Amino acid sequence: LPIFEQLTCVNSTVNPAKKGGNPTELAITNYMQDCNFDIMQVRNKYKKLDDEPFSSSRKRMSTYSENEKGEKVMLIKGASEIILECSSHILDLDSEEGNLIDITKTERTDMEKAINDMARQSLRTIGIAYKITNEFNKEDKN
Repeated sequence: LPIFEQLTCVNSTVNPAKKGGNPTELAITNYMQDCNFDIMQVRNKYKKLDDEPFSSSRKRMSTYSENEKGEKVMLIKGASEIILECSSHILDLDSEEGNLIDITKTERTDMEKAINDMARQSLRTIGIAYKITNEFNKEDKN
């Protein structure tokens, strides 16, 4: 799905051609390269309009970008529990279009349990989300 490549490649500051950088960002970009994505080509494909770097208080980073349809998109990556808390829908990956479906109470509980179970095993999870919007407010904490 194009939104996945946009979320993982555009919402990142790591240059895969250079050594060093944030270990989490490197893991994500290395994974995308292993899946035959050209990170820099994907980044050049989408217009980056603004961003808010990761901060420990927000526990996420945000990038305001334009997708291939010309829509303005807020791309967010961060702590899974924070991303889940502010999410109301999930992508239906069984549909070719990647339709949005409401998160049910059971699904939310299952996702919270999975995040907590992985945390107890010292495994890091990263949540990704997006929203089509015409506004980018760096002061908005939601």
